[in-house]
Amino acid sequence: MTRAILTIDDSPSPHTRELVEFCTARDITPVLFCRGDRMDQFGDDGLRAALDQGVILAHHSYHHQPAGLWGFDAWRDDFLAMQDRLGDVYEAAGMAWENKLYRFPYVDRGDGDRIERRFADLAKGGTIETNDHVKRIQDFLADQGYAQNLGDVSHPLYDNPVVAQAHDCLFTYSSCDWMMTSRHKGKQIYQTPDDLVAALDADPWLQQDDWDHIILMHDEAEIHDVTLHLIAAMVARNFKFMERF
Repeated sequence: MTRAILTIDDSPSPHTRELVEFCTARDITPVLFCRGDRMDQFGDDGLRAALDQGVILAHHSYHHQPAGLWGFDAWRDDFLAMQDRLGDVYEAAGMAWENKLYRFPYVDRGDGDRIERRFADLAKGGTIETNDHVKRIQDFLADQGYAQNLGDVSHPLYDNPVVAQAHDCLFTYSSCDWMMTSRHKGKQIYQTPDDLVAALDADPWLQQDDWDHIILMHDEAEIHDVTLHLIAAMVARNFKFMERF
């Protein structure tokens, strides 16, 4: 049985409340990686409702810019602005923000390498580079109390110490739902939602019994139905969704 934690980037959207209700009705407690610009656009109500359902709200930057395009000071200022914004949501809900999780936009950890777009190669043993800028950001995340804190992940990617010891959250499987957005559709390897489901069935790591996976999806209005379809497909395949391994 495949064990998985469901992580969802780019919240909130107009459909966040529905997305969370769809998940919790299936005993799935997702982690929502939130953006400050989206919170400004769509408000906090859906996120507050998610907290009431036991969902973890996590940090996904304020302006959703690749960290590799910014110097450290600009990245830090964006990070702290979002940390304050998200902290206000927890405070308004009367909850302590105890499990601080962060994911870089595009999974660009500060060196311009957009890991999400070449993840299939990483899962086969591809390299993740690091440099002084990346290390400085990692040290800052540690000082701010961030860690992956999702348990011990049994996946070859986590044999890489750059991943296993990181203070930002990576993942072990990208649903590639973003390929169905109008900006990307027809330009990527997967063309239809059925292609994405077929990719689930073809992924060798998802077929391993008793392996742990961190699944990446997106809370995007235009692919809302696609994301629900993929979650339902995982449920139909007896994925066991967990809050922590």
